[in-house]
Amino acid sequence: MFKIELFLEKKLLREYFFDKKLSITIGRHPQHDIHLDYLGVSGNHAKIHFFPMLLLEDLGSKNGTQLNGEPIDGTAAFKHRDVIGITRYALRFIDEKITRLDAVDTFEGEEIASTWLVNVPAEGSLESGDETLAEKNAAMTPREFECLYWLSRGKTTAEISPLLKISERTVNFHVTNICEKLGAANRTQAIAKAIALKLIDL
Repeated sequence: MFKIELFLEKKLLREYFFDKKLSITIGRHPQHDIHLDYLGVSGNHAKIHFFPMLLLEDLGSKNGTQLNGEPIDGTAAFKHRDVIGITRYALRFIDEKITRLDAVDTFEGEEIASTWLVNVPAEGSLESGDETLAEKNAAMTPREFECLYWLSRGKTTAEISPLLKISERTVNFHVTNICEKLGAANRTQAIAKAIALKLIDL
């Protein structure tokens, strides 16, 4: 179960509990999971993905979204006890049961603190009614998940590079790893397999 603590100027306003949800949304419109009724908050402000990794996404908000005091550009991976900033509000994410490995993936000075284990199906196991998974797992990093997410949104290498603030060479490096880990021959096949596995949603 995930808990989000909502603060206004360091005062705890409310605690939200989420179980068995892949993602939640935040915004000024009342239909959102976390409704912030303040003009500085955009109608559709941000989205929090719980699966397959913890990912904060800004939905093109007017005043932006912060993570631990730093503005994010597009998406950003986060972890237990990190604080999301939305105008006057602070939202602290709590997950006491989250499992993180200590491996650090470093490429071109880029550190990714944790590896997330993802089940990958054996060849041919994506057929209807067949839920058999391969015996081996693929260790996919948060940065690879970010690249995979933007690939599924139709973004090219040149477009993903500024979104994640990494070089095009680094994007291609991660995409190559994604294809290898998913057993995909190309980006299109990698996206199809990831959707079938529910690693990403459309």
